[in-house]
Amino acid sequence: MAASEPWPRSRRPIAAFFRDHAGVIRDSFRYTSHHFGTSLLVWLLIGTAMSAPAGLYLLQRNIEVISRQWESLNSFSVYFNVDASAGDVEALVQQMSSQVEIEAVTTVTPEEALDEFSSYTEITDALTLLQSNPLPASARVTVDDDVSVTRISEIASQFERADAVDEIVVERSWLGRLKAINELIARLGWVLGILFGIGSILITAASVRLALEMRLEEIKVLKLVGATDAFVKRPFLYFGAIYGFGGSLVTAMVLSAALILLEAPLGALGSSYGAMVRFQGDEPAFYIGLVLVGVVMGVAGGLVASNQRLREINID
Repeated sequence: MAASEPWPRSRRPIAAFFRDHAGVIRDSFRYTSHHFGTSLLVWLLIGTAMSAPAGLYLLQRNIEVISRQWESLNSFSVYFNVDASAGDVEALVQQMSSQVEIEAVTTVTPEEALDEFSSYTEITDALTLLQSNPLPASARVTVDDDVSVTRISEIASQFERADAVDEIVVERSWLGRLKAINELIARLGWVLGILFGIGSILITAASVRLALEMRLEEIKVLKLVGATDAFVKRPFLYFGAIYGFGGSLVTAMVLSAALILLEAPLGALGSSYGAMVRFQGDEPAFYIGLVLVGVVMGVAGGLVASNQRLREINID
């Protein structure tokens, strides 16, 4: 061959590249299936580690959804004085109904309040001994959905000085506490996500290191004949990807079971507040992202193990 002629190259380098990787993937699956007990243990460990931060993410996400849904329930409660006359109450209700931003006003008479209180307690006989009804009339004022929380407070403050009004409650304090809990869960999710993510990488690295030790002689031979580090590390990166993929599937099964168990009580809780709450977390995008995160962490674990071990191998 003349010195000026280039070394012949394959006419189908792309096909050969994919064929080579397909063979490595096939060997990697064969290895994990032959060591199914070890692989199952690794999948369970990774799945358990990923379940905590993924579950907190779902919880934080659903709290945000519930907060947005309940923020749209714009309303406030007006409690009248016990000695307020029916005429005073009716006059104030008419005044509130005339406001453009107020959608509806629902009144509860003292008699209705007493009947409702009696239905939820077991002291009906004691109530009959009272000479007068101790419960006042009240009104539930519903505002348009596009009205802000600040504007609701301003509307409510217009009626606080009325003689018939004892107290006006804008029910937003519990929503503020819910948002604070949501922020706490979000930060806790990040902390646990980082910690358990590192743990998952280390679990995968230890498992890949075991597979690497079992093929140590083969690796030494490959290094002797001139194989590059990238070629040697390729099967172990696939090992890590398979471990991460299996761990993410375990996480998906755990979260799916948790969603099934929690959907009914959370739905009942939401309906008790007058809102239909649909628990979020069954979307395909979430599970696809979960699988991608698991595969990336698995590959990172395989890379850590292979880099560390290859640096220790001395070819004489």
